[in-house]
Amino acid sequence: MLKLESIQNELLYKFRSEAELTKTINEMSLNFTSRRDQITKYISDEKFISAYVCFYLLTNIPKLKKSFEKMNFDLSQLNEFEFIDIGCGPGTFSFALLEQDPKLTIYGFEKSEKMIKQAHLLLSRFYPAAKVKLFSKISKIPLKQKTRFGVFGHSANEMDESYVLQLIDDLQLDNILFIEPGTKDFFHKSLTLREQLTKKFTLNYPCLSQKPCPLTGIDDWCHQYIEVTHEKSLERLSQLVNKDRRRMPVILNYYTRLPTSVQEDEAIIMRVYKPTKYSVEWQICMRDNILCDLEVPIRGFSKQEKKEILKYNSGAKIRFTLLKKLGDNKIRGKLL
Repeated sequence: MLKLESIQNELLYKFRSEAELTKTINEMSLNFTSRRDQITKYISDEKFISAYVCFYLLTNIPKLKKSFEKMNFDLSQLNEFEFIDIGCGPGTFSFALLEQDPKLTIYGFEKSEKMIKQAHLLLSRFYPAAKVKLFSKISKIPLKQKTRFGVFGHSANEMDESYVLQLIDDLQLDNILFIEPGTKDFFHKSLTLREQLTKKFTLNYPCLSQKPCPLTGIDDWCHQYIEVTHEKSLERLSQLVNKDRRRMPVILNYYTRLPTSVQEDEAIIMRVYKPTKYSVEWQICMRDNILCDLEVPIRGFSKQEKKEILKYNSGAKIRFTLLKKLGDNKIRGKLL
């Protein structure tokens, strides 16, 4: 596992102090949010790239495993694929894949030569035997040898929808995973992508149906939460820049060429409401993309059972049996 202390000597830019690093992270973060016209600065400036590695690369790496867990993806299947890390930056999700299986074949695509240079420094130090090759041009990526799994890790957010679709076609992807910011803007972009992608692919997660999304209003959006832990020095850095990187909103979309089966009693948690003494309540999306509120009684639960059910958050897939209809859009049920 990469750690903050261990990567210091592999950075393109060596920070003179902790204060300089935190200042650079804060400036870069401001560009991500309110100074969108300067967002590309972080891929061309060695100081910004190094700050990105120290903070965003290290805190984003755990997202991949947690995303797979959220989707109930069988990690033993990873070796069936060759992976394309699209917009790989300094190798964030390539490293995340290597942490799951260091023998995976991974091709990274990144237009910034400086990002690739930084990725090579990290690869040569921490994964010298890894089968990872990075390219600045799509045309350089080797011909397809296995089922191809593409990962957009916070990169589709910075691309036009038409370019994302073009990359998917050009790369001949069979499986596509989007791990993107949990924002309203990207959600609406994801709906545009979904309209086109479901003509060729099956949306396996988070939706249980290929029918139109029920959230089409401009102020509605669906996102999930990824909860992770970090080593102490990274937690300290998070506190210094005043950014919580333990509970992060994301938008996960997972597409495959093959159809998927959905059970009648399955649902996805959309929103978590404040629990009462006697029940927990969630907004759920069911098999036909129908939204309703589900009340789950917890009276008689042990302390441990209550603790476990309170861990459920947006994006969790559940199974339940109907106990009672409480209204037009509200039901009571028991988890299976």
